Amino acid sequence: MILLEREDLRDRLLRLAGRRDLHRTTEAMNDAAQRISRYLLSQLVVNISCGLPIGIGLTLIGIPNAALWGILVVLLRFIPYLGIVIAAAFPLALAIAVAPDWMLFVWTALLFVGIELVVANLVEPLVYGGTTGLSSVALIAAATFWTWLWGPIGLLLSTPIIVCLVVLGRHVPQLQFLNVMLGSEPVLTPAETFYQRILANDPEEATEQAEEFAKNSSLTVFFDEVAIPALARAQADSDRGVLSYEDRATFESAIASMVENLLEDEDATTALEHAADPKPGGLSGIVCVAGRNELDGAAALLLVSTLRLERHIAIGSPLSADALSADAAYLPLFKDVSVVCLSLISTSSSARARFLVRRIRRRAPRAHILVGFWGPPRDVAAEEIARATSAQAVAFSLRDAVAAIDSVLIMDRAPASVT
Repeated sequence: MILLEREDLRDRLLRLAGRRDLHRTTEAMNDAAQRISRYLLSQLVVNISCGLPIGIGLTLIGIPNAALWGILVVLLRFIPYLGIVIAAAFPLALAIAVAPDWMLFVWTALLFVGIELVVANLVEPLVYGGTTGLSSVALIAAATFWTWLWGPIGLLLSTPIIVCLVVLGRHVPQLQFLNVMLGSEPVLTPAETFYQRILANDPEEATEQAEEFAKNSSLTVFFDEVAIPALARAQADSDRGVLSYEDRATFESAIASMVENLLEDEDATTALEHAADPKPGGLSGIVCVAGRNELDGAAALLLVSTLRLERHIAIGSPLSADALSADAAYLPLFKDVSVVCLSLISTSSSARARFLVRRIRRRAPRAHILVGFWGPPRDVAAEEIARATSAQAVAFSLRDAVAAIDSVLIMDRAPASVT
């Protein structure tokens, strides 16, 4: 009756959802129908791949009416979890009845167990993929709940029902929690996941995330698109007063451990042979210095790592914000420096950057100064900010900073090539 009256039931559902929101309701219904159709089609393919070899195997073993039991497997496997058990019960009982010993029963049981293990662990993941958009935990929880509520019928309908709930969560803002709890799509962005791992002082898992990301891209892109936004989020939390000094120090330490793990795991000894024993301070010709706090230092460390990986530059570890203080002990670190990279994620103020640039200018009057304003892109042109801060160059990403440093190094080498 539901199938015969499907058009009328559809119109009534659209009326309940509201005439002013027909577009969203229609889109949600189409989404649910497509997901359930893909699920049922995939289930049919999996069931046939299970029932066909079982039917052939039962024929070879000598079970009567083997084709019937193969068809029964295809049909009963639509019932999650219990269908294959019910389908196997009939051939097993027949094997006991027709054979004088237990060998036929054992071979029949081994056939069902072997085929089901192969199908469940190899065929199902390959065929299903993301057809329903449900997590494995959601499928098990749905099967348990609806079986408890409605018995075998609930077990049969559990997946379509939970698919409809996930679709409601995708299209109805008030029910978004359903998609978050039951769906298979990631609910956190890579930057949010990375921030949480670093905040928990878990550099090992952060390293795994970076390596997984680098399989389809590069570590430099990971630093720019994941690590830097995570640092910007940490700075926002620090500005709100929820990230203490100890948390910022932990953040910097975890970033340093992650970078160390990545550089050790990178099969790039030629890229790091000059950086294996970093030279202190300005002996490398390029110095990265933190502007204000530990998060600036973590961003400077990411820039140093990018220069080592991308340009094979022998550059020392970044200097802390104390290097820009009035302490004369830090002055030798800026001797004979050609490029100073000022790392700022703690502020976007041009006035603050100009103040720090003046301090750097007094310590390294001949150096080219690059100011890195990491974080979200800014609407103001880099040239305008460079003029406002009195710096030679301004960068908003690690890739821009590397390109600016390349330009400075080329300019420094130009007179020597002309002569």
